Amino acid sequence: MDRIQYVILGAGINILQRLEDFPESVRGTACSLAMICPDLPPRSECAARILDQLDRDLIRSRMYGFEESLNEWKSLSSTLGQWITLRLGDQTFSGQAESIDENGCLWMRGESGKLMHSMEAK
Repeated sequence: MDRIQYVILGAGINILQRLEDFPESVRGTACSLAMICPDLPPRSECAARILDQLDRDLIRSRMYGFEESLNEWKSLSSTLGQWITLRLGDQTFSGQAESIDENGCLWMRGESGKLMHSMEAK
């Protein structure tokens, strides 16, 4: 990839939830910033810090290439190695998340053993 032309980001960040706010099925893994940060800044400051970090990451990718950011992304991923279900429209695919490629596509090994990426599912 010679140049990043655009980035599409979707993220959900639990900020003020308490443990009892989460469904019982996810209480063992769910978390919020308020649960781990006793002196939580206002939501606007949290958002500003997240955007600042994303901006630093984009600058780093422009200067040094995406590979360094990608390697960090992979090392921090809680998805890789896990059994996942990918839903695209009316189609459902299940398998083990194996990697993330230089285009940001998630690769998974399906139940049949076939390796496929998220953009391949049709």
